[in-house]
Amino acid sequence: MPLARHAPPPPKAPSPPPPFDAISAAINNIRQDDPNQGIEALKHLQGLLAETPQNFEDCVGTLLDVLLDELDRVFTPPEQVHERDNFRMVKHLVQAFSGIACTQSLIRKLNVDSLYSLLYAVTHRMISCDRLGGEVVGLARFMNLIIIQALSTPDRYIVYKAMFRLLHDLTKNFVIDQVQPSDEIAAHADLVLKCLWKRCKIIDEDLKSGKVEAGKLLRILEDFLDSIGPTEWTRRGKNGVPLGVLPLRTVKTVLQRTMGMSLHGVELMSSICNRD
Repeated sequence: MPLARHAPPPPKAPSPPPPFDAISAAINNIRQDDPNQGIEALKHLQGLLAETPQNFEDCVGTLLDVLLDELDRVFTPPEQVHERDNFRMVKHLVQAFSGIACTQSLIRKLNVDSLYSLLYAVTHRMISCDRLGGEVVGLARFMNLIIIQALSTPDRYIVYKAMFRLLHDLTKNFVIDQVQPSDEIAAHADLVLKCLWKRCKIIDEDLKSGKVEAGKLLRILEDFLDSIGPTEWTRRGKNGVPLGVLPLRTVKTVLQRTMGMSLHGVELMSSICNRD
């Protein structure tokens, strides 16, 4: 008798893609020409950020770059944010940024350059929203929450480094470009300075808790003053340049709170006073 034939085994179900593939796809899908498709991709991303944020730890820099590119695209030109689909796109981009900024395991992964890029973009678009008026103004409130979350990054060194670098980059050409108080870049720099003040109000706590070292903080201040010295800030104040001497006063305030913990801080403060 012929041998009995056994039924072939049922086909195996395809294995689920590894988390990295799923996360990569979620990030890449954000780039869409159609705003509605982009919004759906962002909704999916937000769900993943809420449920499994740990899967983004190794690629949070890439995710941030993609989100920043999309934010820049939808704000070019800024007036198109008034369009309903683009407005919704910005709302979901802001929620995605917030998902990163409020998750400690992710925000800890950002280096100085990444945090700088995030703070630059969000502060810039806050100013844009305020100037656009209408319903768009409401987006600025949510962007402000992202800034607050980002400034609470556990490693305060990268916060101060990014903020002083941003303040420097925005203000360095104020004299050459003859920037006026009504110019957008002047409003942007003013917002960054105010954000820096908020962080500096509790600098004593940052120093005592060890979230920033006095020596590292002093090097940040020294680098800032090496590029735009005390004399130049004083001259700007006398000539009515936007922000005037306020950045220098901010540096002095930080130095006064820090120099007791460092001999170099005393020397740097003395140098500033003698050069005014």
